[in-house]
Amino acid sequence: MILLLEQMRAALDTHDLDAFVEFFREDYIGERPRHPGSPVSSREDVRANWAEIISDVPDLRVDVPAAVQDGNKNYSIEDIEVG
Repeated sequence: MILLLEQMRAALDTHDLDAFVEFFREDYIGERPRHPGSPVSSREDVRANWAEIISDVPDLRVDVPAAVQDGNKNYSIEDIEVG
């Protein structure tokens, strides 16, 4: 598995939002090209969204069964498990 994705997965599994958010640049802007008109998100939005998910699903576990690296881009399939 690609090391970066494994580190991100581990941070979420341990609910370590500080470690998880460190993977996002300070000037991160999340866009949703498949959803035109959707608001963009910031690094703090990432923290807030995952904090809410972890609060709602305290036994959350993340699995990355497949990942591919192409140059500086990573593509992955994630499974989110509860219980």
